[in-house]
Amino acid sequence: MANDELNIPPEEVETQRKRAFVASGLGWGLDGFDWTMFAYALPAITVSLGMSESDGPFGVAVSLVASAFGGVVGGTLADRFGRVRVLTFVIVGYSVFTALTATSQNLEQLLLWRTLHGFTFGAEWAVGAALLAEYANPDQRGRTMGFLQTTYAIGWAASTAAYLILFDALNDDQAWRYLFLLGILPAAARSSSG
Repeated sequence: MANDELNIPPEEVETQRKRAFVASGLGWGLDGFDWTMFAYALPAITVSLGMSESDGPFGVAVSLVASAFGGVVGGTLADRFGRVRVLTFVIVGYSVFTALTATSQNLEQLLLWRTLHGFTFGAEWAVGAALLAEYANPDQRGRTMGFLQTTYAIGWAASTAAYLILFDALNDDQAWRYLFLLGILPAAARSSSG
């Protein structure tokens, strides 16, 4: 999309590009953080909640199916209400539902939070990609989207470090809960950045 179509004064275009990258990067980073930590924490969650071996993969499947719907709904809402506004709500929602996973006391609660998490996860990918592609300099769009993908790997690395630290310092039942509570950080970062 051309800069004049964005209705942004030329002097603010670069600032808006950076904000779009940071917002999308927070979402992608949380994606990498969350999906990796869920895999790491699943054995502890299974024991803690008294789940069967098939319950964990079922939770993953439910989240992924919800993400498909979230992508469609998020994209539609972004077209109607604006990508920045919708991405902000989606990142906050995604962070909150990730953190609320830590409060799960049984399989049903876990599935509720993971379904809502999956829905907002799907919306974040659709809206974030559209927003960043829209704001990216056309001559650097591929590079910009490539850099965005690196934030997923950063989130993955951060979750690995958090997993190692928390599971070394705490018992498994506490560790997985604290790990998911870290999911609130992108919402806090997004809220503080305006």
